[in-house]
Amino acid sequence: MESVDQQALANIFFPYAIDEINKAKKKQSKFVHYTSASVAISILDRKEVWLRNARLMNDFSEIRYGQTCLQRCWQDNAIRDRLKNALDQVDGDLFNKVTNFLNNMNEQLAEKTYIMSLSRHGVDEDKHGRLSMWRAYGGDTSVALVFDQAALLSESLAIPVFSSPVLYADLDRFKAKFQSFVGGIEENVSLLKAIEPQRVLDLTCLALTFAVQSTKHPGFKEEQEWRLIHHPLISQIYFDGLVPEGRVKFDLKEVGGVPQKVCLLPLKNYPEQGFFGAEIPQLIDKIIIGPTHHPQTIREAMIERLEACGVSEAEQVVIVSEIPLRR
Repeated sequence: MESVDQQALANIFFPYAIDEINKAKKKQSKFVHYTSASVAISILDRKEVWLRNARLMNDFSEIRYGQTCLQRCWQDNAIRDRLKNALDQVDGDLFNKVTNFLNNMNEQLAEKTYIMSLSRHGVDEDKHGRLSMWRAYGGDTSVALVFDQAALLSESLAIPVFSSPVLYADLDRFKAKFQSFVGGIEENVSLLKAIEPQRVLDLTCLALTFAVQSTKHPGFKEEQEWRLIHHPLISQIYFDGLVPEGRVKFDLKEVGGVPQKVCLLPLKNYPEQGFFGAEIPQLIDKIIIGPTHHPQTIREAMIERLEACGVSEAEQVVIVSEIPLRR
C-alpha cells in the first residue's frame, strides 16, 4: 500500500473542520473557556485541562440532535446508496462495517468520548467577554481564559485530541454538508484504494462520530463553540492504538459533586513533533474576570498564578470586565 498525505485525508474526511480551521487561522482567531475562578486556578496550577465524558455535558440532547440529523441522512436512499457505492469500490465490505459501527454508536458516544468546550473569541469581546456565556458558566466567580490559537489549530499529531468546530445546522444544512462529505469520498476513490481498507473504515467512522458530536441546533449559534475531543478512534488511527505515555491520562475526579472519570490533557509542547503553544506562557492570551462580587481579589489571584507560570507582565494580561453581577 502507498502512503497518502495526511492533509489530503483530512480534506476528504473532515472538510467542514478543515475549512473552519483555515478561516480561524486567517483571521488569527483566539478561543475562550468560560469557567469559574476555582477551575481557572486549577488549570494554571496543574498545567492541564480536563475533558469530560460526553454523557456529562450540560445538555446531552446536543448529542442526540446530531444523531437525529445523521439518521435522517442515512434514511435518504439516494445519499446512502452513493456512499455505499463509493466505499464498496474501495473495499467490498466497507459500507456494511460502517453501518455496524453506526448501529453501535450510541454506546460508543456515551462511554468513550471526552470533550472540553471552548468558544471562538472576538476582538470586540476583549474588554467585556460575552454576556450570554457569563450567564451560563462560572457561577458567581466567572472567569474567561482566552487562549492563543497556535496549539488549538496545530496540524501536528502529537496528541490524541482534535479541535472540532461545531456546525450549527438545521436538517437541510446538515444534509448539504453530508452530501458534500459523500462527494469527497466519491471523487477520491482511487486515492483511498492506495491505503489499507481498515484505515478508510476508521476515518469514515471517526468523521461520522465527529459529525454527531459537533452538530448543534442553529438556535445556539451565538455560542460559536469549538470542542476538544478525545475518542479511541483517534488513538487507533494515528497512534496504532498506543498513545505515548503522558500525552493523555485518565483519573477519577469530583466535578460539581459528581465523582467521574475524566481525561487529563497536560498543557505541554512537543517540539520534536512540531507542537508548540500549549504551555501557559504562550497559551494564555488574557484572562477576563467576569461578573462577580470580588473582581479585584480574583484578579490578584490570577496575576499571582500567571507569574508563577512564567508569564511576564501578568498584571496586563488579567482584566476585569466590570459587567455587574446579576442573577
